[in-house]
Amino acid sequence: SSDLMATSISNVFLITHRIKASTYNICCCKKKTFISCVRNYSSETKKPHDQNSLKSMNQKKSFPAFVDYLLIQACGGPGGQGLPKYGGFGGDGGKVIVVANKKTKTLRDVLRKYPLQLCKGERGENSDKFHLLGDRGADLIVDVPLGVLVHKPDGNIADLNNNGDVCVAADGGKGGNNTTNFLGLRGERNLVGLELKLLADVGLVG
Repeated sequence: SSDLMATSISNVFLITHRIKASTYNICCCKKKTFISCVRNYSSETKKPHDQNSLKSMNQKKSFPAFVDYLLIQACGGPGGQGLPKYGGFGGDGGKVIVVANKKTKTLRDVLRKYPLQLCKGERGENSDKFHLLGDRGADLIVDVPLGVLVHKPDGNIADLNNNGDVCVAADGGKGGNNTTNFLGLRGERNLVGLELKLLADVGLVG
């Protein structure tokens, strides 16, 4: 009877062990399948767009037929970092400058060029021991049609009637130097309104 009991216990142990092993294998298979699905999904969703696909996406985006008022977020570039060990100065950030250009016909053209309505100047160059004075960041030139009013947050309005008229929409940040503890400062961030004057208004002004 003792031998029979020992045999029964060993059989129960083997059956339990097999059940656990099969359960473990199933879990592992499901886990592998899940990880594989996540990887496939991630690789599809995070695949970077090339320039051609971005261009086609921009072309597919619908824009209003006529735009007479457009808000843009003008962000001056941040200043570059200074180098206190050598007394190096970072370059100033680039400005955002609105320029009247006779080749730009409508504000719709501006919207097509900046579909996110975000205009940013370039970051100033950091100072390093081989180049103590960092280069200034490039300005961003936003071309607009003739006859545009630029509404700035401080209440000032610039009237761009003639080809080449300019208005600074946002200044760049100061580069890091001894007065800023060698830390580059953030550029201005202004919400600027671009208003296209009606032909009748332009005629009255002229």
